[in-house]
Amino acid sequence: MASSLCLFCGDAFATEGLLTLLDRKGDTVSNVVVYAMPQVPVDVTLTPSPAVATMEQIDNRFVPHVLVVQTGTLVAFPNNDSVSHHVYSFSESKQFELDLYRGNIYTPELFDKPGLVVLG
Repeated sequence: MASSLCLFCGDAFATEGLLTLLDRKGDTVSNVVVYAMPQVPVDVTLTPSPAVATMEQIDNRFVPHVLVVQTGTLVAFPNNDSVSHHVYSFSESKQFELDLYRGNIYTPELFDKPGLVVLG
């Protein structure tokens, strides 16, 4: 069974840049989310989240491996595999359970609390 992490944060905005994270050995760290706050308050225009974000199941894995969405976003969990899957989270920020299914038959889940959500 593949597992994945989703980070659901509050008000957020994105900008492009280059950032490489290294561990203590100097090796590149992957699947990391960085949340940066300005030292001085700035006026920003927030881009609304898409109507529905998607965490797919492809080749028995969650794709993408890490998904970041704003609080209040709906997330769909389509199954694009030939086998039935069970998706669940027992995380404090979001608990839900989708029984064995194929295709996109479940209503998207509303992630209405900020925090880290681990999927199984």
